[in-house]
Amino acid sequence: MLINGFWLLCQDDIVRPVLLGEVLKADGSWMPAHFLIDSGADQTVFSVDVLNALQLPPAPATTRLEGIGEFLLRWCWKPNSD
Repeated sequence: MLINGFWLLCQDDIVRPVLLGEVLKADGSWMPAHFLIDSGADQTVFSVDVLNALQLPPAPATTRLEGIGEFLLRWCWKPNSD
């Protein structure tokens, strides 16, 4: 498999392997977003900036997202049912 990504200098001055993709916003439009290339990941986690731009309502979940040395509470995002 070949992943056509690039190296991105992030706000914390760390260079990370990413690819450019698109995510579906609440209004039905597509928005470009960087995806971290993590071949061992079981899930995709969006940055706060991407989540805010998607304008999706949060719904708290009871599971945790764990990584090496720390964990984060996981939030599920679901479209408005309006």
